[in-house]
Amino acid sequence: MNRILLLVLCLLAAVGLALPGCFSRSTSPETTGLVYTSDLAEPGNLLQNLIIAYNEREIAPYESLFAPDFTFHFAPGPEADEYPGGMTREEDLRCTRNMFASERVTDIHLDMEWGDPVEVLWKNEPAVRISLLDMELRVTTLTGILQTTGHRQDFYFRMGESGRGEEPGRYYIVGWVDHGAARAVPEAEGSE
Repeated sequence: MNRILLLVLCLLAAVGLALPGCFSRSTSPETTGLVYTSDLAEPGNLLQNLIIAYNEREIAPYESLFAPDFTFHFAPGPEADEYPGGMTREEDLRCTRNMFASERVTDIHLDMEWGDPVEVLWKNEPAVRISLLDMELRVTTLTGILQTTGHRQDFYFRMGESGRGEEPGRYYIVGWVDHGAARAVPEAEGSE
């Protein structure tokens, strides 16, 4: 996903540009009828839950996916310069919470396809990496549509450890790396 979108929306909410009023939040047809899986012993199930949480704008299920030491790493550019060690879990949750709650955002659609899990090291610890093969994030706001497609991204998962305050026997997302190579396309309001 393009974290630039998150930062812009985080900034909008932080400066108080969210307008009061009643705006409906549509439910993406791709998630209608899907339910969160409680089987978090498979890393791919966390990605499925992440898609549902985004599309349904539910912060608690989203938050439950990430380890306390989670970091998001931007593709090279201004954001990577601003967060040289990556965006922390708290920073990511603040931006995502603002986007989910903003009345300026009328719809969010996320879709991802991913490859097979691969055992790797993440920060010198055993982990599982899943690479996205394709993704689309479409955020509809009161003023238009922001769309990001094709970002190359890797997700890193670690099995929970009670010594870290985590639930053993399930995976947590510990890293999310955006490699870029996509485009964010602002569209005019009402265009398809």
